[in-house]
Amino acid sequence: MAHRLANRLSLKGALPFVLAFLSGIILAVTHQPQSIVSFDEGFHLGAANATSILFSEPFSISLQEHKQNFAELSNGVKLYPPSWMIIAGFFGALFGPSLEVFRAASTAMYVAAQLLVFFFLRKVGASYRASLVAQLLLATTPLVAIYSNIAVREGTLLLGVATMVITSYLFLEGHLPKKWSTILLFLAWGFGAWTKLPALPVATAIIVAYVAASAILFPKEKVLKKAILSPLPLAILFGALILYLYDIAVYRIFGSSMIGFFSEQSSDMMGASENSSIITDAWRQRKFYLRDGQHYPLMHLIWPLSLTGYAVLKRNRLSALLATWSVGTYFAFSAVLPQVPQYILPIYVPLAISIALFIDELGRFFSRYGGLFFWSATTGIILYQSAAFSLSEGYGWRTKEVGNDLAAYYVAQQDPAGTVLTWHDGTHAAVRLHAPNMNIVSIRGNVLCIKTWGDPVRWAIVTPLEYPQITPGEREMIAEYPWKLAADFGATQVYENERATRGESAPEPLCINDTLTSQETL
Repeated sequence: MAHRLANRLSLKGALPFVLAFLSGIILAVTHQPQSIVSFDEGFHLGAANATSILFSEPFSISLQEHKQNFAELSNGVKLYPPSWMIIAGFFGALFGPSLEVFRAASTAMYVAAQLLVFFFLRKVGASYRASLVAQLLLATTPLVAIYSNIAVREGTLLLGVATMVITSYLFLEGHLPKKWSTILLFLAWGFGAWTKLPALPVATAIIVAYVAASAILFPKEKVLKKAILSPLPLAILFGALILYLYDIAVYRIFGSSMIGFFSEQSSDMMGASENSSIITDAWRQRKFYLRDGQHYPLMHLIWPLSLTGYAVLKRNRLSALLATWSVGTYFAFSAVLPQVPQYILPIYVPLAISIALFIDELGRFFSRYGGLFFWSATTGIILYQSAAFSLSEGYGWRTKEVGNDLAAYYVAQQDPAGTVLTWHDGTHAAVRLHAPNMNIVSIRGNVLCIKTWGDPVRWAIVTPLEYPQITPGEREMIAEYPWKLAADFGATQVYENERATRGESAPEPLCINDTLTSQETL
């Protein structure tokens, strides 16, 4: 009997880990290797690749060979905190830099966020089944899953904000001893601050709002006094200090400010004019956020119903935290431009928790049939979210196989460190993503020079159906020696330079219309 009980307990303890890692594996194997997220993923991939090079060979780096990567790295450190690129770069140093490895770094944040939710709920006294369901709900939320297997920093942002908020709550509620709370608070705030610039103010605002709400709703608990006398204020200052010291250092080196870049992006923040309020302008111009939810509208009912229902049923400090976390994040990002889907990811942690706790509480009312109700509702919601996966705004980025992507993937497979001539930014981003070590020459304009196409340019990716379209003269040129059609992907063709392949010398420069093209080496 004891042996059987021990086996059950072991299986029960291992299940959250098994499910979290299984969800990460499913994301990885279902992601088309040649699909890209245009500029963003290529940009972050280059920065992570440069960081992995710095980890692996800091004293023997060929800047010429890796110039594209280090150009992306310099852009990255100027515009964003370096947390994601350091984590992804470390993965690259351990397992070898590749698109799949850098995507795995993002997926690791997704797995960690799931486990954080599970153990947080167990720590605050939630049932095992509610904790497990909250984890599953977060894992199957379409937008969270999609962005958790893309080489961008939104998955890290989700984990960073969740870690800051949850660590702060556990300390204020006495679930962590002061020694460990202090260490974790400083680590959480430092990690969160270095994830993405909005992480620090968003997490700080959530905690401040929670403390204020608790002080009003539960005055006898003296949460405000606990917060003031806790390490929390120092942890917040610590996060702000390292973030702004980093920005000052970057400004001194590059002459550009990460904070200034964020301010420019949000220059239309709130969109408010002199004669209107923040909220009315947000509603009139952009409506409110949760854009991804419009594709599966039932969740627009389940989320607020669960959040409100749990708060009404329990009326405790945990419900106050979930409400301030969800509502605060929702309104903050609804009022800020640009409203791209992934920015709202931190809201899905409290929403997943709210749904799980609300269903768990309702199940208790049904007594004898409570378990049946709980698991039926859970299964229905998870199946609905899974079925809505393909409707999500970002889903096409995991599955698209457009000509540019396929052409870049083909070239990367054939020659991962060669030189490529491309026609426009879309193709350039695709090549950069699939082969970040390539020397890429991006041509803008309708005039080509043979010299540009000569040795050592081995490949050319041409998309005649997109701007700029090639002229008849250019069509004749690329149809003759040394250029040979190597692969055809409908609207996009890949040409191979036979002269470069054979190591022959390039001919004398010959330019169509005797005009050199404008070109930019990237």
